[in-house]
Amino acid sequence: LYTLDELILSKNSIECIQQNAFKDLQNLRLLSLENNQITELPDFVFEPLKNLKELRLFNNKLEAINSNTFKGLYNLEVLVMFSNRLDTLDTNTFQDLKNLDVLYIYENQIRTLASNCFKGLNKLRALSLFGNDIDSFDPFLLNGLENLQTLFLDVEDQNDLPQIMLLYQKHKKILEKEDASHSKYSNSNANKKTKDLK
Repeated sequence: LYTLDELILSKNSIECIQQNAFKDLQNLRLLSLENNQITELPDFVFEPLKNLKELRLFNNKLEAINSNTFKGLYNLEVLVMFSNRLDTLDTNTFQDLKNLDVLYIYENQIRTLASNCFKGLNKLRALSLFGNDIDSFDPFLLNGLENLQTLFLDVEDQNDLPQIMLLYQKHKKILEKEDASHSKYSNSNANKKTKDLK
């Protein structure tokens, strides 16, 4: 297993991941866990995957992630987590993902974004948050995301517009849900889209 570079475990009705599930997969570059029933991820479970480039966790039942969930994934470039049950993003959740290029966490149940939840994502270019129920947008939420080019958000409440405009002034492109829907990929072509974004 040491030489394995792709592991596809989608559509297997997986409900839990054991702590040492990936300990011998140091050369893995793609891990596909989408379309399962996973409810939680053990702390440090992905830490052995030093060379992982793409992690697919969409269409599961994840309710929480924290600052230890993605510990050690320094080379990860694509993280896709849409259609789960996440309700908050805590401080430093993605702090080790120094090379992350794409982060898709749309269509969850997120209401709260900690002020430093995106800390460390210096190379991030695409961030998708639409389809959540975010209470408010901290004007400093995206501090440090100097390479961000595209941000997908819902702007249904007109009271949110001043906060959105503060974000807009700092970044190149913000699309509302109506525009984002043109770029949204369905389950049938998710594999292709994540590769196209590299």
